Amino acid sequence: MASILNIFINLLVAGKCFASYDIFSELYYPGRSNTLLETNPFKSIPVIHKTYRRREAKTKFTGSYNGTFYTSYESNFIQPTSISSEISWETLSRNTGKRTSIYVKVKNTNNNYIPQRNLNREKSKHLKRKRRNVFGKDDRSYIPMSDSFGLKEPYIYSVKLSTGCTGILISPRHVLSAAHCVHDQKDYIEDTKNLQVGFFKNLTEIEWVDVKYVKISKGWINGGKSNGPYYDYSLLKLAKRHNRPYMMMSISEKEYHGVGERISFTGFDKDKPENTLWHRTCNVVEDDPTFLYHYCDAKPGSSGSGVHSWVYDENKGEWHQELVGVFSGNRWRMYDEFFIVARNFNVAVRLTSTKYAQICAWMGKTAKEACKYKYQSISNEK
Repeated sequence: MASILNIFINLLVAGKCFASYDIFSELYYPGRSNTLLETNPFKSIPVIHKTYRRREAKTKFTGSYNGTFYTSYESNFIQPTSISSEISWETLSRNTGKRTSIYVKVKNTNNNYIPQRNLNREKSKHLKRKRRNVFGKDDRSYIPMSDSFGLKEPYIYSVKLSTGCTGILISPRHVLSAAHCVHDQKDYIEDTKNLQVGFFKNLTEIEWVDVKYVKISKGWINGGKSNGPYYDYSLLKLAKRHNRPYMMMSISEKEYHGVGERISFTGFDKDKPENTLWHRTCNVVEDDPTFLYHYCDAKPGSSGSGVHSWVYDENKGEWHQELVGVFSGNRWRMYDEFFIVARNFNVAVRLTSTKYAQICAWMGKTAKEACKYKYQSISNEK
């Protein structure tokens, strides 16, 4: 028995057993290959038709930042006839405060849907419990910003927003973060007026880069506390290229990159020393068409962190990280219509195929570099 164990350990060290079978593939990484896209990616990515644009009144930057973003969750959903109104978006020019709305039509969504809550129900008294973002023992790990550790992948993808949140680099000029980090569903928060993104050079030195444009979904702006959280993500365009590596987006949909997946994210949690980066990892406990529910420890400041998983590249024979969601905050989930059975989770907004196509459309020409799966964005549909 001991000799067999020694042979197995030697194979592990030599890396040979992974060539034929990975013992962790099904147990910890069920989404190791995204067959949803590999089967026929042209059918999986919806087509976004830009129908028209409209200039809006300038923002007054009167919004308030909510670092905890605590909301409830209800179990009964209805399927909308169209998600085009939610996927339409607004662009803010940070320097001028000008806002432009882009209205779109979404086609070939493969029966994807965005769940909506039943607004006629009352909130349960059971929800008035103390908010929890750290579950049991604090499992967050400190990541020093050194050339040999924090300034290497995957930690170098994480950046700090001047509003107090975290973001993730997804292109040479774009940062993905949470929508509530820049907008409170009424107006852009005050600090967005001077919004910058911080790139760490070492333990103490930060290079701040101005943000040129901010894009958020109409679903976030108009959805309120009920439906808005389904669109808690935003895209920031930098004033210049950052010349750093960035993380490729993947798609988390249906059974792909869902329950059982091993996820990780890195953020600048505010309960820790200022300007320190903290990493955490855990399994997805539950999912639905919009959220990944998990018990990864987190505190305010980590909102907007890029939630990523490991994907195995059969051609290259190696593992790499892919972005599957954006960390939103703390959330309750209901399991009965009377709000008696409820559980508390930390949640990430899933990057579904529709949201993937939307974010790629937000990036414009840069999407050719950053979006690995083909998508279509057609302007001025007739």
